Amino acid sequence: MEIKITQDSYQALQQAINEVSANGGGRVSVECSINNAHTIYLKSNVELHIAHNAVITGSADHRDYDDFNPPELCGIKPEKYNHTLIAAVNAGNIAITGSGTLAIPGAKFYDESTFNGRFFAKPATPRPRILHLVDCSDVLLSDTLYKDAPCWTIWLSGCNRVTLKGLRVEGDQRMINNDGIDIDGCRDVTVSDCRVKTCDDCLILRAMPRDKEVVCENVVFTNCLLSSACQGIRIGCPSDDIIRNCRFSNMVLDCPGNGINIDNPVRYLKEGCNGKLDLSNITFAHMTINSGWLPIRLGVDDGVKLRSIRNLVFDDIIMQSSYPCDFHGSAETTPENITLRNIKYIQTAPNERESNFIVRKCRRFRMENVELDTM
Repeated sequence: MEIKITQDSYQALQQAINEVSANGGGRVSVECSINNAHTIYLKSNVELHIAHNAVITGSADHRDYDDFNPPELCGIKPEKYNHTLIAAVNAGNIAITGSGTLAIPGAKFYDESTFNGRFFAKPATPRPRILHLVDCSDVLLSDTLYKDAPCWTIWLSGCNRVTLKGLRVEGDQRMINNDGIDIDGCRDVTVSDCRVKTCDDCLILRAMPRDKEVVCENVVFTNCLLSSACQGIRIGCPSDDIIRNCRFSNMVLDCPGNGINIDNPVRYLKEGCNGKLDLSNITFAHMTINSGWLPIRLGVDDGVKLRSIRNLVFDDIIMQSSYPCDFHGSAETTPENITLRNIKYIQTAPNERESNFIVRKCRRFRMENVELDTM
């Protein structure tokens, strides 16, 4: 079954999605621009196809978005972060395809008149995402442009068997917290051939705690181009659950901020928790990192006690920066089995630090075929 949308009406789009799902599934094809859209719910067995030159633009008023806080999230985020343009929960066999655009007028959710030289000021009002899927399975996202989200652009939480390919994520690098693709507590995910430009993190692995064990595993990112004012790749926070068996490969990170960031500061701890993350078996291979800050940072603050950080491999990476790579544990947490192999570090300006590679409170840290080209 296929329904084509040719009128500027998000209500007609929602009605078509409901009808197609109720009749066993099929495609809803958007062939025009839809403006001032409110929250749209994707249903099982529906492909939402956004045709070339078609644009679905969300409202500039946060009050037009539903409070999307399904019980499956167990209050994972404060209420003000629950707004989204496209939402789904417990849906199966769903897709968003086509070379059209999903957009939100993101700057309208910031105070553009207040700029600190890096970021617009954030008002207290809620800022919506473009896409949030919760506990969905057999998901395909391909080819679409996701533009100017004022909060995380794509958040997949607790989803299984997911394919993202050929996506374009574009966010104003003056809008903080506009993450690109957040893979949170998901299993069996491939992300390939994507271009992501944001102010905040581009590609993210999380296992945000719920009232049950959360595991993020078997995730592959490959053939992506990243640009972030904060960090190209972000993995974990100290109160997260289990992240394991994931791989990043064949990427170019051209980032005014950090390249790869695995940071566990005290300020990120959830209330009543001094650390929980169990991170293991993560590989970064065949990359070029041009970084304005740290090309690689793996850190744990004193006072943070994680279950483990172990078995991380950085292989075949060319990096350029005036800042060092920094690997450090804490009195409570010792990262172990960290391997740097076939690394070329090119120093682009005088380094005020003592070393191009800082290693503290780590166990079984290996460096093989590491070349330094310093000034």
